Amino acid sequence: MAASVTEEETTQNNNQNQTVEEERESFTCATLLVNASVLALALKTVVDLGVLDVLSMADPDVGLTAAEISERIPTRNPEAPGMLERILRLMMNEGVVYCSSDLFDEAPMKYRLGREIMDILQWILRDWDYEHCLKLLKNCYMSVPVDGKIIVVEQILPTFAEISAVSKDKCQLDMVSLTQTPGGKERMQGQLRNLAISAGFKDIIHVSYVYHYSVMEFLKWMISLPF
Repeated sequence: MAASVTEEETTQNNNQNQTVEEERESFTCATLLVNASVLALALKTVVDLGVLDVLSMADPDVGLTAAEISERIPTRNPEAPGMLERILRLMMNEGVVYCSSDLFDEAPMKYRLGREIMDILQWILRDWDYEHCLKLLKNCYMSVPVDGKIIVVEQILPTFAEISAVSKDKCQLDMVSLTQTPGGKERMQGQLRNLAISAGFKDIIHVSYVYHYSVMEFLKWMISLPF
């Protein structure tokens, strides 16, 4: 009898631990979704106001302050420089723009598009329609050197219907994009290739596959490997 009670208590403890772990995982996923929405809205503001266009025409070695950018975008809001500064700091943390000033310098920070070999777009394209994705990718194309590339992390929808847990998860997230981000969508492999080629990239390679997400490289040169 004592042994049976012990086994029953062990089973209950295991079930409780599993429940707690599932709740933590659900909370983490929910937090990621909320944060993704915040980034999407901030990026939409940057794109709609033409901030990336302004930065693309600026000297990449110098950059522009938030106040200088606000003078060149269509807004009359007197608080625009301060609000734009906060948005650009988020964009900087996400690798969309870069800072030309020392973070500890008292002078206003100057922002610029990257001239690094590589930019990273993680779970970004899914939040936008074709036109906005194309505009964003073209800006990325201009921001990297001739031998540069960008890293894109996205889920790729199956070309044909599949009955699997992975396929269900991808389709459910596609529904999240449909309801939460106007124009947003998860895309198939061919759709991502068409976007990349239309933006000017010469080739795409599939680097790895991690937790349902595909890690891809959009290259400015031809490497002739299958995607």
